[in-house]
Amino acid sequence: EYVDEKGQIIIDEEEFLLIMKLKDLKKEYRSDYAELQDLKAEIQYCQHLVDQCRNKLVSEFEIWYNESFLIPKDVQDTLKPGGNIRPGMIPINRVMCL
Repeated sequence: EYVDEKGQIIIDEEEFLLIMKLKDLKKEYRSDYAELQDLKAEIQYCQHLVDQCRNKLVSEFEIWYNESFLIPKDVQDTLKPGGNIRPGMIPINRVMCL
């Protein structure tokens, strides 16, 4: 028990222990909250990297697809009309050699 100079009880043992426990829990909460904020920032950074990689992958795929399967109009005109060569059958670098 804690008493003031007049002898009146200010705080008893149980209340003191609860206050100390509350302080410890607040300290733990602040620490855990700071860790949560760090993890959120790391997740946001990783998500940004994933988005960048996804965009690069899609862009490179489109380039590869266009180079591999789309025959330019001028090359199509030089090929035999009604012929058997269609986009995707022969890589464009081989078509250019025909």
